[in-house]
Amino acid sequence: MLGCLSWSIQAEIQSGIPTNLKIVLDNTQVLEQPRLERLPLYVWSIHGTLKNIPDSQSRHLLTDLDQRGIAYCVNWNHKDFEASLKEGLRIAKLQETLGMEVSVNANACLYALFDGTESTAHIDGQTWLRPCF
Repeated sequence: MLGCLSWSIQAEIQSGIPTNLKIVLDNTQVLEQPRLERLPLYVWSIHGTLKNIPDSQSRHLLTDLDQRGIAYCVNWNHKDFEASLKEGLRIAKLQETLGMEVSVNANACLYALFDGTESTAHIDGQTWLRPCF
């Protein structure tokens, strides 16, 4: 009976997993040795894939990733502050409860760094201190 229950739980967890996350889980193995202080792998294609996945299922998926030495990041969208904050806090709470590092992919914030003014101008690669205007 326990085997049937375990299979039923696994089937429920597997349903609704985004394809890119399923591919990563299916093609990686649980670490044979503990990761200890080494940093986890950050697999770009799975960032943000737990959005809209229930907490119980997200908890299992985060554990599966962690057992493989893979970190999970929430994507920060500066254009949708409230939704990004809500998802970031949801995943961070799960990760902290599970004893994992909390990660946020905030690269999108850097795209808004240059606002067209001279004070935020980038320096061109040819001249050390000349703005690229």
